[in-house]
Amino acid sequence: MDGNILVLAPLCNFPLLITEEKERGTLPLLFRSKVTEAQFTASKAASSLLTGELMAVIVFFISGARPSLLPQYLLINLIAMASFLPYGFLTAVYARDQNSVNVYSMLSVVIAFIIPIFSYWNLAFGSIAMFIPTSFMGIVLNKVHPVEGFLDISLPLSFAVCLIWFAAGLAVLYAVRKKRAFFTFCDNK
Repeated sequence: MDGNILVLAPLCNFPLLITEEKERGTLPLLFRSKVTEAQFTASKAASSLLTGELMAVIVFFISGARPSLLPQYLLINLIAMASFLPYGFLTAVYARDQNSVNVYSMLSVVIAFIIPIFSYWNLAFGSIAMFIPTSFMGIVLNKVHPVEGFLDISLPLSFAVCLIWFAAGLAVLYAVRKKRAFFTFCDNK
């Protein structure tokens, strides 16, 4: 079961959802209709998280995991996905189109996915992986497939890493917002 890839949905599909609206030209209409940036962003974030959780359920059952692990798996998956939301939004803000979203999000995906995967075989990657939210999945994935070599990390440390990534992402978004509007055709908060 490859649960690490599922937590990357906010880096990939969240910015795609926003950029699609930008490309279609529907954002100005939405914002003139009294939809705020926060409402728009929250709806796209919720869609991304819900899609990620549904994919997680499907992968969970295909993998043959014990059903008793599902609640823990979904909670950990949700927390890890949420830690990436600000970075997905930042990608959407700077992306011109859906192709540029794919290019911009690739570096984030490589960092968040490859380092934890290779942490089992490389000590340097293992040291770095402890500070990447995708490593959080090792808590439950080790119970599902103990021989796969998922990073064994403590629950409090994993939660703290996710919280720090989320807070750092919000801080970056705040700094960007002070310099420019998220969507250049409006200044709708």
